[in-house]
This record gives sequence, C-alpha cells and structure tokens, in this order.
Amino acid sequence: MPAPADPFEPLPVPDGGSGATAVRHWIAGHAHPLPDVGARAPLDHLAPLRAMVGDARVVGLGAATRGAAELTTLAHQLIRYLVEELGFRSLALDEDWSKGLQYDAYVAGTPVPGYGGDGPGTPRELLADAWRPHRSAEFLAVLHWIRAFNQRHPEDRVRVVGLDHGAVRAHVYDAVTDHVRATAPDQLPELLALYADLRPARPVTEHARWYAELPDQAPLRAAARRARELVAGLPPGPGHALALRHARVIEGFYAYHERDHDHEQGHDQGRDPEPGGPDAVGGADGSLPLMAENAIWWHEHTGHRLVLWSGLAHTAAGAPLTASFPPAAAPPVTRWAEGGALRRHFGAGYVSVALMFGHGEALHTVAPPSPALADAVLSTARPDAYLLDLHAPQPVAVHNWFDAPATVRVIGPSYRAERDADFHITGGRLATWFDILAWVPRVTPLDWLP
Repeated sequence: MPAPADPFEPLPVPDGGSGATAVRHWIAGHAHPLPDVGARAPLDHLAPLRAMVGDARVVGLGAATRGAAELTTLAHQLIRYLVEELGFRSLALDEDWSKGLQYDAYVAGTPVPGYGGDGPGTPRELLADAWRPHRSAEFLAVLHWIRAFNQRHPEDRVRVVGLDHGAVRAHVYDAVTDHVRATAPDQLPELLALYADLRPARPVTEHARWYAELPDQAPLRAAARRARELVAGLPPGPGHALALRHARVIEGFYAYHERDHDHEQGHDQGRDPEPGGPDAVGGADGSLPLMAENAIWWHEHTGHRLVLWSGLAHTAAGAPLTASFPPAAAPPVTRWAEGGALRRHFGAGYVSVALMFGHGEALHTVAPPSPALADAVLSTARPDAYLLDLHAPQPVAVHNWFDAPATVRVIGPSYRAERDADFHITGGRLATWFDILAWVPRVTPLDWLP
C-alpha cells in the first residue's frame, strides 16, 4: 500500500457504495449475536471465540472509548471467557506499573504495597488515585471477580499488571532498594544516592510536574539509567528479574516526562499522566514501545497467556498508524502502537479484538458515526450487538472493503460531536488492525465511584 504524500493526510475512506452494501449483508448473515453485554451474562454466546482466538498467547481488547459502561462490561465478559474457558491467567492494563502492582496484590489477597499496614481500607480507596476509567463500579467489578476467582483457585490464580510508566510511585523504588539491600548490601549506598532525588516524596503527579519544570533534567535521567545498570549488574537469583524490571520502568518514567519528548508529543504538563497515551507507541522506525516491552516481559516472566485491555488505538495490529485527537498541541504522529509491536513479536500469537460502538453517552455525548468513518457501515449492518470474525471466508467485494485503507473512530478526552470524523485512526486496514470485532449499538456512562 503506497503511503500518502503527507504523513498527516488521512488515507482514503473505504467505499461507501456497493462494497459497503455487500459488507452490511455479509455481517447480517455471519455475525454472532451478543444478546447480553452485561458483566455477569452467561458465556455460551461467546463460544465462537474459542476458534477465533486459537492458540494466541496475547489477546488485545481495544475499546473505542474508555468511558462507556457497555464496552467495559463486555470486556469483563470477554475476560471471564478467556480466563475460564481458554486458560488465560494475566490481565494487562493501561494503568501505571506501580498501580498494577497494587491491583495484583489486592486480587491475590496479600498486603497492598504503598499504603502501610494492611493496605487500603476499602477497594474504593484502592481506586481513589487510579486512572479515571478505573474509578468506576464496572472496573471494580473486574477486580472483585478476579479476586473471587483466585480465592477459588489459589494455586492457579490470575495476575494483574499495569504496563504504563507515566506515573511510578514510591513503593516501586522501595522494592528495588529492598532487593539490593537483601542481595548486594555493598551496592546499597550508591543506589540510595541515585534514588535520593528520583524517589517521589510528594504525590506522583506533583513529582512529574516538578521534574518537567527542571531547567536541567539530564542528571536525573542519568541517575535513573545508572540505577538500572547497577541492578542489571547484580547476580541473577530470586527476585532479580522483577527488581530489574522495576528499575527499567523507573528509567522509563524519566524518559516519558523528558521536556523535549513532551514537546514533540504535545503533552500537557499540567495534566495527570494519561496511561496508554502517546508514549504507548514506539518510533516511526519501529522501536519497541515500553508498554509493549513490559507486556512481552510479563508474558515471558510468568509464562501466562495474557489479556491486554487498552484503547483501540493501542491494541490495533499491523503497520504504523496515525491517531488524530484534536485539538492537540502537536500534529498527529505516525508511530508503531503496542498492538503493532506485539504482532511483530508474536505473529499470529497476538490476536486483536476491537470493541466498537454506534452512539450514546460515555465521557461525552457521542454522535452516530460520520459517513467518513468505517464505523458508519458497521453500525447499520445489524440493529443488535454482535461479534464478528474478520478472518471468516468473505466474498470478493467484502474482502476488498475490509482490506481497503480505513478510517476508524477513536474517542479521546477532548471529543466533540460536531467534529466526530476528526477523532480517528488511519494508516491501515480493518482486516490488518483487527482479527475480531465486537459491536455495541448504544452506550451509557460508567457508574463513577464517589
């Protein structure tokens, strides 16, 4: 596929005429209905997933928006099926690494790091400083379900990991320090000196803002790099791999909030770090995003089949894509997303599932999809929720539509209904980005925790 002359110019939209008509007819006859997208729905109607997922080691669940109750409960339902029926045993989130460690301890029923004593007084306290879509009753239900599963299967429990590094809390530094204290106490003074200014002594968002405003950030980046090198040089043994990953994530935090990087990516330094944000992607040269690196490491470290629950722009597989979230401080940048990096690493062992919808209320009032979007065809194929295998045999016209350059809606925090078509990903094809498509016609807001 030839690239557009202007890297920020959207690729042509799939044919909206006869090809789209054939697609609607094909979906109407081949999609599997989803009669209930609730979290506690019976799993029988998800049975077709077994063949679709096959032997995949990682399944990406990518939502077109993170503020919709129905997409969240459907993701919960898919997670239940992947765990109970297909043996997946880890859930990876676009939440920060340190928060993921707290979730993992909570679902295991062990003390939660970072709170002191026995941990948070209630699960809601655990989520009080989580990423906003995780401060909801629907996400809390996911954690409750995993915790209950682990209580029933103490020798075969489900783990939780956060992949992001935009907010790394003090307890991660303490874990590295404790490992060095126990295994190489002679190296401890140097590590403590390196972490003296790095370890946040204030809320992590304030620490990130303080670092972003430093006139000279280089000494702190160098200290984070040297700390990671120190841990890497320790003899292998119990706990070493995890301590090294902690140190790598800490180093990633200081790279993420580097001033030049923030300017290039259009970050708002006054805002809380956005998990799964621009740094979820690698370079245009195909360099590996740290979030994908963390997912690969976790899979190899645990040996688990892994469910990656993130945004659609991050889980889409295939070549580099361009995401548009106006208004932005910088033009869209074409990069390798997590899903593209995971497809390169795992091949067919990475399966991409798109969770898409027609209209409704989420973080915003969302209009029916613009005719310029592929979503407009998907929304008129059936009136109900459905699951679609994009690798099922297709007539030529249908294959050509799914294999044509596509523009797909992805709703970010600044969505405006009057500019619906401007919130999208381009640079690929539906049949390349996604292996499976789950469609919900209408959504409602999450039940936000007080």
